[in-house]
Amino acid sequence: MKLVRSALAVAVSAALAGAVIAGPAFGANPNPARTLTGLGAAPGGVAVDTVGHVYVGNVATGPVSVFEPGFTIANPAKTLTGATSPFAVAVDTTSHVYVGIGGGTTVSVFDPGATTPNGAKTLTGLANPLGVAVDSSHHVFVANFNAGAVSVFEPGATVANPAKTLAGLTYPMGIAFDSANRVYVANYGGGTGTTVSVFEPGATLANPARTLTGLTNPAGVAVDATNHVYVTNYAGGAGTTVSVFEPGATTANPSKTLSGLTGPLGIALNSANVIYVANHRSGSTTVSVFDPLVANPGPSGTPKVKPRKKGKAKITWSAAAANGEPPSYALQVSLPGKAWKTITTTPSLTFVGKVRNAKRGRTLFFRVIAQNSAGSGPASNVTRATMK
Repeated sequence: MKLVRSALAVAVSAALAGAVIAGPAFGANPNPARTLTGLGAAPGGVAVDTVGHVYVGNVATGPVSVFEPGFTIANPAKTLTGATSPFAVAVDTTSHVYVGIGGGTTVSVFDPGATTPNGAKTLTGLANPLGVAVDSSHHVFVANFNAGAVSVFEPGATVANPAKTLAGLTYPMGIAFDSANRVYVANYGGGTGTTVSVFEPGATLANPARTLTGLTNPAGVAVDATNHVYVTNYAGGAGTTVSVFEPGATTANPSKTLSGLTGPLGIALNSANVIYVANHRSGSTTVSVFDPLVANPGPSGTPKVKPRKKGKAKITWSAAAANGEPPSYALQVSLPGKAWKTITTTPSLTFVGKVRNAKRGRTLFFRVIAQNSAGSGPASNVTRATMK
């Protein structure tokens, strides 16, 4: 892999601007209004902290730029310095920032709020650390591009635990975790890689049955809260896409491919599933931002209830806004002043059948809640009906 370097000094604007545009588009192309700009040539790693600050490694020019939540120009007062060629970037849940030094042997560690690294916390003994990630227990995983392995550091340690080394990789780069603590490692492959290896929790060799395939020089990897996996296809700098894998799938869903990129390398998601992708091709100075592919659906239409004999009813409603994924619908019923109970969950817009607690002359209340993999939408308006 050619590491892009430059001696060019880049002036950073002192003004912050560019608020995030409201309203997700659920498209496969970047939202230009959200593009992060003003970076050094060929940005590499990207990470997002728990409150939405975005950290971007400027591989060619040196510092790590920090963007306030919702802004498209970095805050120069928060720039992280002292990490030459910052290729990989990660941030833990306590806002410690980890920066892998491209071509080097260390990972620099920045304490929360600090703009220079804490030398006493430097992670050592590495071989071109081009990927770094921190799990929920604060173990630090570092991809050794030149050694074909991922080193694992116990919380607070500065030397890796050799017993936990993840082996059997080919020029590893990006690292990510899913909700079950599986570890995903992109095999850049020295220009020929096509896979992401997946390690079960605690395993040091990948599970071949879970290998993600069909990629082109995969460099960055991220996993969202519902276990969709996003992989950048760097393709030697010529790539333009991010492949998206449904939970548990080993081949990507082509309908969710993210496109419009220039040598995509690092990738990260925030808590709202907004996607950040660093454009690393020589001359690029941006991070593209994609609105969530899937977000909570909107409200469905007010249910229309036609009571029938023997506690049955026909109930219909209109579709909710899908917001990236066709929803299912939870039809619910309640007695006056009582808790809601689900009658059925269905992809249909019609229910015909027996209704819970239905008795002749009894008044019931009905509502519908649309659901998808991102969560539930608002409840519909309530309909009151007297059963026959």
